[in-house]
Amino acid sequence: MSLFATTKGLAVLNQPDLFDGKATCLFELDDSFKAFDAQQRYFPATLAPEFDLSVFKAMAMHYGEPLQPGHALGYRDGQLLLGFTHNTPDNTLPVFWNEGRTVPWAPVFVRYDKEY
Repeated sequence: MSLFATTKGLAVLNQPDLFDGKATCLFELDDSFKAFDAQQRYFPATLAPEFDLSVFKAMAMHYGEPLQPGHALGYRDGQLLLGFTHNTPDNTLPVFWNEGRTVPWAPVFVRYDKEY
């Protein structure tokens, strides 16, 4: 059991060769939690008709790609806008958390690498 999980992540975990339907979470994040999904919940056209989501996505891609090559929108295209006081998941947009080790960047949130 975890506190948060994406719907797709749970589907993978619940395959017979892994947790065989026994993986669960407290709060399930469907695709509406992805920042640029067609059904995203953050920027409804009715509340901000002047906001162009494609411009925001292009900006996230432009600045995110040098920070996390191949994962400009978060690990495995996570597109999450999620952070916690103890850490920020790598499937959150890297423009929010990446410290800019390869290019100059000052993130809003901190992400601590795991030590294995």
